[in-house]
Amino acid sequence: MAAFVKPGERIALKPNLLMPAAPERAIATHPMVVAAVAVEVKEAGATPVVVESPGTGTVHVKAVIERVFRKAGYVSAAKRYGFELSFETAWESVSAPEAVLTKRLEVMSPILEADG
Repeated sequence: MAAFVKPGERIALKPNLLMPAAPERAIATHPMVVAAVAVEVKEAGATPVVVESPGTGTVHVKAVIERVFRKAGYVSAAKRYGFELSFETAWESVSAPEAVLTKRLEVMSPILEADG
């Protein structure tokens, strides 16, 4: 992990949380997978923060993000393994002029603000 993460950095971890579903339903990235990565990030001296904008059809809404984190087991995993969950809903439009189909993308601000 030290090859990718430096002490003092904030590292965004972006799972794929599609909807508010329990981990055993295997609809989204299991919280223990993210917890394992978060522990490695912490051991490298950085701060892991999980950033998500669930694909529920209602993006960038704090109540939706909170519900998905809770139902998917991320709130309890964050408490147990000491990683941060971002409930930030701000986003920025990012230009991708070299892209073929989508020339602009909406990207969550915490991802753009992270060191890695």
